[in-house]
Order: sequence, then C-alpha cells, then structure tokens
Amino acid sequence: MNSIICHNFNFCMDFLDRLIEDVKDEQMASQPSGVVNHPAWTLGHLAIGCQMMCEDLGLEPWLPPDWTELYMEMPAQADLTAYPSKDEITTALFESRQRLLEEVKNQSESVLKQPFPQVMYSELFPTLGHALNYGMNVHTAFHVGQLTSWRRAMKLPIIKEFPEE
Repeated sequence: MNSIICHNFNFCMDFLDRLIEDVKDEQMASQPSGVVNHPAWTLGHLAIGCQMMCEDLGLEPWLPPDWTELYMEMPAQADLTAYPSKDEITTALFESRQRLLEEVKNQSESVLKQPFPQVMYSELFPTLGHALNYGMNVHTAFHVGQLTSWRRAMKLPIIKEFPEE
C-alpha cells in the first residue's frame, strides 16, 4: 500500500512543481478574482501538512514553529511580506516532501494498519494508512486544484496534468 500512496503523491507533487515554476516572486501572494489561497500560503500549508504526517509517524518537527500558525491557523493574506520568499517556501516543501516519502516508504504494512493516533479523526481515518493516503493524495490534490484555478485567474498559461511528450 505505501508504494501506491507514495507513487500518487509524487505524481501530484510533480504536477504542483510545474504549476509554480514560472510564478514570479511578486505574484506569490496575489489573490485575483476572489481566489484566496495563493501559492505562498498553499505551498507552506502543504509543507506543514507533510511535517504533521511525519509527526504521526514519530518524527520531530523541523519547520519554523511560526509556520503552523501562518499556514494552518491563519487564512491566506494578500500581504507578500507576511510570507517567506518563494525560494524558502519551495525548498521547505521539497525537503518536507522528501522526508515524508522516505518515512512512508520505510513503513511496514503492519504500521500502516495501526489505528490513527488522532482519536478525534478515527471515524474518518480508521488506520494510519487511511490518514496518510488522504493527507498525501486527496488533500494535496485539492490544493493543486486550487493552484490551477489561481493560475487561470492570474491569466497564466494552462499547465496540463499529463505533459505531451
């Protein structure tokens, strides 16, 4: 199961990489036409999400402590100065992605079948594997979709999910 979860997560994150590669630093916090979740917030939110999933697997947090408030508790703001630079956010996301992938790849099926440790979500996610699959794939894909809508609102070129070879 973990190889399937990781494969789909990589696919989704590779698409996300293509969605943001041409976004300029000064565009990162733009909120055009009512599209609230801009790249600066979305990328940081996904990095924190990766860290949280690693914490469920027993790892210690590594991102700056104030990122939890900025990316989990506060809504996206149009103020670019409220966020780290594009380079810092994308680096943090890449590193968080790699840590999560490595950790999930190394888990046995028996670990993934253990009850999800956050009891308040146990009805939604009966096992750690259910929670990881949701967090890595459904949650990530949801935010990738938001970035696709953001690109359209910014009048940036459409990026295809499956690039033509």
